[in-house]
Amino acid sequence: MSFYDDLKFGQDSERLLVEKYQFLEHTTGRKSDFMIKGTNLHIELKTDSYDMHKYGNIIIERYGSDEKDGGPFSALKNGCKYFIYMFVKNDKIFVFETVRLVARIKKLVKKHDLKLHEKWNPGYITRYYKVPINMLEDLDVTMAKLKRDYEVAAAKVKKKAIKHGK
Repeated sequence: MSFYDDLKFGQDSERLLVEKYQFLEHTTGRKSDFMIKGTNLHIELKTDSYDMHKYGNIIIERYGSDEKDGGPFSALKNGCKYFIYMFVKNDKIFVFETVRLVARIKKLVKKHDLKLHEKWNPGYITRYYKVPINMLEDLDVTMAKLKRDYEVAAAKVKKKAIKHGK
């Protein structure tokens, strides 16, 4: 896919996620893709179109253009609590706590000498790791965790409203 095809695919995937999980809301700006409604918990989404079973890897962007952090490394700097990785073809979603995901990737890079790969787009290069899914799947907190975060926030709002007689 071209850069613009990738961009449209990502935007379409974001719409699908918000439709399916209505406790998420789009954010504006570049800090994150979503927030959990009623919270200040930011989420970054990465989607892929390939079959996860065919390759068995999660593509983790390390650097974007100008060697700026990418993927979960950028999400961590931007204060994202969660990093979602979605395989659209398989209807599979992994939800990672960003801090734990970045720590695991750093550990795997050292321990298994993971190599950086490059994808060239017009005017842009992405450098990434191919990380075997089985090395990350134990970190998956699932969408149920995000829903619980929303429910806790909603309960606090309700309790506060009752306390103030609203």
